[in-house]
Amino acid sequence: YLADALLENKTLTTLNLGWNNIGDEGVEYLANALHNNQTLMTVNLQSNTIRSQGVQYLAIVLKNNETLTSLNFAYNEMGNQGVQYLADALKENTTLKQLDLCGNQIDNQGGEDLVDALLTNHTLTQLNLNSGSIDAEVLQNLITGLENNRIQ
Repeated sequence: YLADALLENKTLTTLNLGWNNIGDEGVEYLANALHNNQTLMTVNLQSNTIRSQGVQYLAIVLKNNETLTSLNFAYNEMGNQGVQYLADALKENTTLKQLDLCGNQIDNQGGEDLVDALLTNHTLTQLNLNSGSIDAEVLQNLITGLENNRIQ
């Protein structure tokens, strides 16, 4: 029902679906609804048992979305594969400024994918990777990329 309502929505700017256990199937419905949405700026999907497949659905939408500025994917189960989908989307996205990925079992591989995305993405300025296993060198590269975005 919510996905159907989003198809027609012309005013909602914030959507908080945190802690609703929507899983990959729920994200698929949400992604389909967001394809043409031009109002949502903030989406919270924290703690929803979303795996890499669910992230892929939303990453496809994120590539061309022109309104979303904040996305919270904290405490899901995306792992490095999900981060790769998001990193690929970030290479094309020009509006997202805040991305929360804490608690998603992300290690150096996912960190490097994000570093690579920041070479072309110049809008992301806040990235939360708490509870990950990323080495200091990769973290420093991420910090440098985010700082460069703040300067531009």
